Amino acid sequence: MSREAAPDPTSRLQEDSAFSYRCHACGRCCHHKLIYLAPHEVLQLARHLGMRTTAFLAELAGPGPSLRLREEDGACIFLDGSACRVHPVRPLACRLYPLGLHADVDGSETFSPLDPHPHSAGEYGREGTVAGFLAAQGVGPWRDWSRRYAQLHSRMLEVLARLEATPPSAVSPTPEIAAALDAIGTGDWMDIDAVLERDATQRGTPPPATVEQAIARHLALLHAWLDALLAATRPVQADAASDARSRASPSAIDTRGT
Repeated sequence: MSREAAPDPTSRLQEDSAFSYRCHACGRCCHHKLIYLAPHEVLQLARHLGMRTTAFLAELAGPGPSLRLREEDGACIFLDGSACRVHPVRPLACRLYPLGLHADVDGSETFSPLDPHPHSAGEYGREGTVAGFLAAQGVGPWRDWSRRYAQLHSRMLEVLARLEATPPSAVSPTPEIAAALDAIGTGDWMDIDAVLERDATQRGTPPPATVEQAIARHLALLHAWLDALLAATRPVQADAASDARSRASPSAIDTRGT
């Protein structure tokens, strides 16, 4: 790969744009970066470290939650010398570097080059494409999960805004509503293990065994809780089917095929 200057950070790249980047593990990009974590990234990091998400959030995550930085030098706490201790499960932002991802309201995505560290050992080139770089970094699953959680977060904000505009007397104080507000309003939605363990206890079944199953179940539960919240703000329907839906417990909704 020929050494080229970093692309213009104001430019926008498509997946078929010419782009290549070779990391030489200098570790300089792992300092002074605020990298927020999505629920699935907290889960992946916790599993890799042999922890529950509850413990990871309490002991290792920074505000937001985010990747915690060392106070003495501003480095990510997972940087060991110039090597990443969690590289196989590194967050999406780390996989994308040195690119930033921009998602438009219509669902289209573009990429922009980030300003590199002035002494970075990384090499830029034009031998490949953005798509090839993303594939080499294993971006696929992380990108998909991030999209799904972003959609969930947008829906959460919409539902909470509707609740704020709804008179308290119009919302039935059912256990389902209390559970939903607890999971969403207090940030518990980031703690996947806590949510899934409560669900497993209510259902009398073991929690999901794999990361993929855990993410799917977590997303399904939160969407079910949002459904319960929305149902509680609608006028009571006379038909039994609608009445049953408004009182349905999220933990009893079968989402195993999700």
